[in-house]
Amino acid sequence: MHAMYEASKRARPSLVSMAVQPTDPSLRPYRPPDYAEEWRLLRKAWSLARHGQTKLSEKQIAKAAAELYPPEHSIDSLQNWVWRLATFLCNPSYEPLFDAAMKAIEPLKDSVLWWDFRQFYKILSVEHGTRYFNVMREFFAAYDEFCQDIFWSPRGYRPGRSPYDIDRF
Repeated sequence: MHAMYEASKRARPSLVSMAVQPTDPSLRPYRPPDYAEEWRLLRKAWSLARHGQTKLSEKQIAKAAAELYPPEHSIDSLQNWVWRLATFLCNPSYEPLFDAAMKAIEPLKDSVLWWDFRQFYKILSVEHGTRYFNVMREFFAAYDEFCQDIFWSPRGYRPGRSPYDIDRF
């Protein structure tokens, strides 16, 4: 436990956790997460949007925003909600990958290639959105089996290594 405590002191704090002040222990990331319940709500809104029921999806998002997040951190769109849940599930491992991806595309912003990149990504985004939905649906269908991954995977655990081998920190 002492080694885990020392490792946590050396770890870079998550941008998400830095955004939420510890004034209310019921707020994320300080309250125990109920990812399965949040997925149930998100799945409904996402499924409605995928089937063209935009207004119903927006109502689901507004309802969930009021229930799940404080006003200053409220969700305002389906994309925002998917992003937030994904970052909570993958926190803190997503940050270095995301930072590297943003640095890789940053030179395009002042280039004529930026428009091409945006158009290409729009085409891919529909296929990727379907794939992401299916991955999350399958993950949460077996949530009782996979929920340990939420704890271990973002912290660097890999199969074949003991999850208690904290020297990798």
